Formats: sequence, structure tokens, C-alpha cells
Amino acid sequence: MTNPNIEDGGEAVKRKQVRDAMRAYQAKAGGSATAELLAEHGDGAIRFGSGKNAEGDLKPEFFDVVLAAIKAAPVTDSHEIAERPTVKIKPSLMHKSMARVQDILARERRKLKGGIHDPIFQRQGYMVRLSRNLLDPDAPPLKEYERAALHVIQIESPWLARRLDRTMQFLGKQKDPDEPPPPINVPAVMISSLMADATNWNKQAFPILHATIEAPTLRLDGTILDQPGYDVETGLHYDPADVKFPAVPKSPTHEQGKAACAAVEDVLQDFPFADDVSKAVAMALLFTAPVRRTLDIAPGFGIDADDAEAGKTTLAKVAGAIMTGRDVAVKALPTKEEEREKTIGADLYASSAVLLFDNIDDVIEGKSLDMVLTSPSFEFRLLGESRIIHVPTCALTIFTANKITVAGNLTTRVLVSRLVPDRPLAQRKFAYRNLVAHVIEHRPELVAAILTALRAYIVHGQADVVAAKIAADDDDRFHQWSDLIRGALVWYGYADPQRGGDTLREADPIKECQREAIRQWAAQHDEKIVTAADLAKHHAIREAFAPLMKDQKRRGEVTGHNIGQLVPQLIGVRLGLGWQVEKLPGRRSRAQAYRLVWTAGDPTA
Repeated sequence: MTNPNIEDGGEAVKRKQVRDAMRAYQAKAGGSATAELLAEHGDGAIRFGSGKNAEGDLKPEFFDVVLAAIKAAPVTDSHEIAERPTVKIKPSLMHKSMARVQDILARERRKLKGGIHDPIFQRQGYMVRLSRNLLDPDAPPLKEYERAALHVIQIESPWLARRLDRTMQFLGKQKDPDEPPPPINVPAVMISSLMADATNWNKQAFPILHATIEAPTLRLDGTILDQPGYDVETGLHYDPADVKFPAVPKSPTHEQGKAACAAVEDVLQDFPFADDVSKAVAMALLFTAPVRRTLDIAPGFGIDADDAEAGKTTLAKVAGAIMTGRDVAVKALPTKEEEREKTIGADLYASSAVLLFDNIDDVIEGKSLDMVLTSPSFEFRLLGESRIIHVPTCALTIFTANKITVAGNLTTRVLVSRLVPDRPLAQRKFAYRNLVAHVIEHRPELVAAILTALRAYIVHGQADVVAAKIAADDDDRFHQWSDLIRGALVWYGYADPQRGGDTLREADPIKECQREAIRQWAAQHDEKIVTAADLAKHHAIREAFAPLMKDQKRRGEVTGHNIGQLVPQLIGVRLGLGWQVEKLPGRRSRAQAYRLVWTAGDPTA
């Protein structure tokens, strides 16, 4: 076949016919045809334009598809692509037209039982949609780790206009009683009105989206969520793409659960764990991955080693691959709190499943991380907007570092798995040389194994484990996670992953600064009654309190006022020194007084 030019009418096929035929063809597949999409198919039989206006060529087999589409459904106008319900536009009755549009979209969704292409949801006062980053001609080239990623995207006017144009036919004012109303494009006033009315859309037809999942999971009541589409109970939209997951038995035996644990443990066989607790934390990380979306909060996971090439990032990516089916992206942890807030907020707003902060060379601390790990929602200001929004924090949070250091409140919110290889990487042997690729390939079986192990625990052991924890008055911040993940692993004979935070608390740099402040206080004043001004008179005490000041630039200017703000933070803190700070009743005319009290009964002394 020759290479005809459509502008010249080669093969009697007009340029407009080809485009309209492609629109018809793509409409059936739930997409839209553009010149850019056609052009990316490369050299071939049809050339669009010539010279400087050439838009690209098509492959011969693609041209055959176009000709078949023309013969099967010839079209002369893009509005005649398919039979669509009509919406009459009357400016004085715009509210009725809007209701009609929403009703059509709702009926379309119900008809297809949630499997409709481009479903519309509500989230934080916005209308949002889902995107898998596939054939979007307007998007930048994708990295390997981004391909097929399921994201939540705020709906904008151009997208909504295209969406409505594919779904319904808009009719303008009828000029001649003997002629039908003329078809028109989606009116701009319709789009702007729908966007402005986003918070009033029917929440049953357009439900509130909590997050997305790409693999089966467990609801909080222990039942299995494995049906694609929107789940009313959890607010999750499950889209497995083209991946088929094995069925999870509803009542597996303890033996089946043990076998499932062994299958999961198989992917960890090459990691040089420092001890049983480190291995248990790694198992907890993998077990948390498929169910993280249904847990209100969960601990963060740290992966530690002394040097590079121990396998830290690989272990983190194994968990990410189980959760998403992809080689998840890594990112740096910003050192400034404002940047941390923006980074975390943007990822959670896009419903990112995994937050992997890799190769951290600074102390892990900050209010944003604290909120992400202890609160079901995260409050932040969306970049470019003035409104404060709240987003779910149900992402798997992972940190990797050499000689990991966690400070402050985060020492009770992060569990660490430590890797200690006994030889250089070049001398180590691996059962799976490309472990992440192996996990992605066998992800359906691994997810099913994790859910099977958890179901066996729920059916046969959870009640007893939880009762024992309550009887022991277990001080546990993450109750849902602990009752499910921690309890299951202990039930199966693994070490308690909660102990993965012990070394962090012992090495907390903030706690060590507080200890030094108490040591210097005791050395200078023993159990005497003192004020903050009294403490500030001693150079050694000022130096000890200086690192506790938030404003690093003023650490060389410690005053009685600064110490007066820091001393209350020491009250009730267990530092293992035997000293406790006591606040004495004060008078209005006198400065607040304190003293150290020796308590031999201090459990950490």
C-alpha cells in the first residue's frame, strides 16, 4: 500500500473521517482519540499533513483498524459517535439541567456496578477521579516505577467537559418547531456550575473516596474485601487492574496459617537480620502492607544498617511491591518542617500507598511525621490554595538509613529492623537475585498468603491474644495494628515486633540532652528549691539546656526565660537517672519554683 496523504484524499479517506472513526473506536474502549495519540504510533501507511504540518504516520495494522471502524460505524460528526441520553439547555432552568446531568452519570454508574471507566468520587469537598497513568498523551513520559500507578486526581473543568461529552448529548435552543433542537458542545456555564456545586453532589451516587487499593485486603471486622469497585463499608475503591488474586479461605486452619507465614518468610531469607526482633519487624512490615488502608493508624518502619549495600532499600521496596505491584518510588526526607509538610501532604492527597524515605542522613523527627503516624487524618494547605484540607494518613511509611536516629515522640512510633551483613555484597549469595521483580511476579500468591495467615489468626487466636494484652494492661499506641499484625506474629511464634522500638528510645538524642540537663542541675543544686533564673546562672546548666531549644540560632543565648520554657517539658519524663522534676506551688508575686526529687522507685533508673 502506498503512503497516501489524507489532505489529498488518498484512498478516498478524508482526514475528518479518520479522526471521527478513531473517536468512535476509542469511545467503545472508554478513551478519546487525539492527533497526538495517533501520531505516537510512528511510521506507517497514513500521513497526516505534509511538510512542516506533518503530524506523524500510522502503522499499516493500525490503518486496518481505522478502515474497519469506518466501515462498521461511519460517522460524519463527533456528536453522533453513539446513542447518548440528551440534556436540553435552558439558561433559565440551569438547575434542572444540572440535576439531569448528575442523574445520567448516576444511572450510568449503577448500570455498570461501579466498574465504569472514569468513576467520579467526592473527597475533601472536591470532585475527584482515578488515573492509572497509561495512555495519556498530555502526560510526561513515565518512569518505570510510575507505570500503571493508581492515583487520585482532582477533577478540573476540561476533563469534566470531555467526560460529559462522551456520556450525553447536549441540545441547544429549538429555533424551528419543525426541526429538532441542534446539538451543541457542553456549555461552559454548565461546567462551572457543576464544579461550584461539588459539595452538593449526591453522596450515594458519587460516594466519598477514602483511598484506593490494588489488592484484596481485610476490613476492620476481619472480612475479606476482594470484589473490584467501591466498597461502601470502608470507602475504598478496589482496582486490581489485570492482576488475578487467589481466593482467600474464610476459615483457614492454624497449620494453613503457618504455611502461609513460611511462604512470606521465603522472600526474606537473604536478609542478614541482626536478631529475631529485626526479623519480626520485617515480617510485620510485609503483613501490614496489604491491610494498611483499613487501619486508622499504624507505626512507621525503619530499616537500619551500619553501611551501604546491606539491603535496606530492597527490603522497603519488597513491602511496597506487595502493596502496589510496582517498584515504588523513593524520596528524600526534607530537613525543614515546612517542606516535610508539603511533601507528605501532596503524597497523601494523591492517595499514594507508600511513603518511602530513603537513605536518611539526618535525625528523623518533626510534627508532620508525628501526625502521619498517630492521626487518621493529616491537615495541610494545598500548594497554590488558601484552604486547609484533611486527607487520610493510611499510607505505609518506611524510613531507611545507616545508623538510623529517631528523636522525640517518634521513638514510640517507629519500629526498626536492623541488617548486619557478615560479608561484602559481592561475596553474598541470593536465592532471588532480583528480589523486587520476583515479588512483583508472585505478588498474588504473597498477598493471599498474608491474608490467609491473618484470617487463621482472627478465626482461631485473636480473641485470646487481645484478652491477654488487656489483662497485662499493655501500653500500646496502635491498638488496631497491634491487635491484628503484632498479635498474629506473636501467635505464630515470632518475636514481638513492638520491641523493635526499644533501641530507638534508648538512643533518643533528645532524651540524652534531657538527661544531661538533669545531671548538671543535680550537680549544682542537688534537691534545693530553685527557679529558672537560678539555673541560668550556671554556665554548665545553660550549655546542657541549649540543645533542647528549638531555635538553633539562639542556642548560644540561653536565658532564664528559655530555661523556664524547657523545665516543664522534663516533668514526668522517665530518663533512667532516678531524678524526677517536681513543680512547686507558686505565688503570683514570685517566680515559679522547682526542685529535683530522688525516686529510687523510678522503673527506668
